[in-house]
Amino acid sequence: MKHKRWATVRVLIWQHIWAIGTGVMILLSVFLSLMIWFNSNQSIAKSTVNDTTGVISTPKSQKNIYAIEQLLWNNAMGQHEAILDFRPTTRQILKRLSSWSVDKVKSRSVSRQELMQLAKQKNTAVLGFGDGIAGEIVSKVVGTQFDLPANGYVFNVVVPLSANPHKVYFLDDKHLKVYEFTITYIDKTLKNVSLSQTKNRVPVKVAYFSQHLMLKYTQSLQMATYSYLLASTKVDTFVTALFADSQATPRGYQEQANVIYNDGDSKQLTINTKKNTLQFDNYHTNLPISSYSDRLRSGYTMLKQLQQLPDNLYYFESHHDGRDLVFRLYSNGLPIFNQNGYGTVVIKTKSAKHVTLEFSQYILQVPLPVDDDEITEVVPTDTVLAMLAQAGYHNTDIADMRIGYTWETDSQNENIVVLKPEWYVELSKNETWHPVSALTKEVQ
Repeated sequence: MKHKRWATVRVLIWQHIWAIGTGVMILLSVFLSLMIWFNSNQSIAKSTVNDTTGVISTPKSQKNIYAIEQLLWNNAMGQHEAILDFRPTTRQILKRLSSWSVDKVKSRSVSRQELMQLAKQKNTAVLGFGDGIAGEIVSKVVGTQFDLPANGYVFNVVVPLSANPHKVYFLDDKHLKVYEFTITYIDKTLKNVSLSQTKNRVPVKVAYFSQHLMLKYTQSLQMATYSYLLASTKVDTFVTALFADSQATPRGYQEQANVIYNDGDSKQLTINTKKNTLQFDNYHTNLPISSYSDRLRSGYTMLKQLQQLPDNLYYFESHHDGRDLVFRLYSNGLPIFNQNGYGTVVIKTKSAKHVTLEFSQYILQVPLPVDDDEITEVVPTDTVLAMLAQAGYHNTDIADMRIGYTWETDSQNENIVVLKPEWYVELSKNETWHPVSALTKEVQ
């Protein structure tokens, strides 16, 4: 009887061995998942860059990097408003524009006054880029039927909102040039594009300032402070991506506060371990960089290689005919500034073969709930200009002005970044951006 019972047990075990094995695997999987979760939380709590897991950036198209970043709304009464949360509306406009047919482009030179009059036309929407964009890139953003000169500059696009529109204008603010297209066919007009969901519509005046059109805010803005969880990318991720096509394995060594990797041939990555900022030098670039359009396209290719294409990264500005390209993280349609360069990628063409990339390990990952009590009053444009003049900075000293967010680390939690709205100006002498509060501190 005893042997029979044992035989029965053995049969049952063999019959259920697969079920038992599966159960064991499930329990092991749960145990390992818990361990990974626990260790990840421990790494975040330590807040050390080396322990932070790599961040995978969301792929983003070229036309979404070089996107519209300003919307001026001119109504039928001749009133002008800046739309701060413009992206939903510009998406509607661009979608409808893509179905329009137009005649061949006509270009002409204009005066500053004529340029402003085109931008102030009644019943139009003016789509503004962060800085001048090459015509080839603009055509990809607005519609390939708008066949613009590949290396022509475009700062603004004037789009008619009437029921029977006739022309679309592309404005080159810097060179005082207009590219004009006559509309030959329209599937859907922009007459019924809705602004009902749009908040923060601000009255503005259109002015010409430092070789470009500028929207001057005529009243104060009440703006919220935002917070984000901070994320970072491992250095190993950058090393793997940037030296992928090197013949030799990159070697790393310490030099004072820097860790340096190079392949002994044409590439070097320098990491500032105190600031967690990086500079990559490529002395043998094989990307086309001979023209303005080339440099914009190659800039996007480098961002892809660097794996720096988060959803909130956009083109901000360029200098020296696109030899210096600046991309910034944005929040609510406004650029983010930081004195250490966090949230910024700068691509510099030093020579025909030498290109540098300057960036940081940090990105903003998850927005946190807004605190309604933290509201900042942002004063009108003319008030800012008066404050700057009193501090010794006059219009000729200023290349550009923007409302943006200042990136600050939360005093209670270094894993949280606080974004505070304020005015920024770019000084002409060195093409650097500064918070107005810092420039006017002594006279406040």
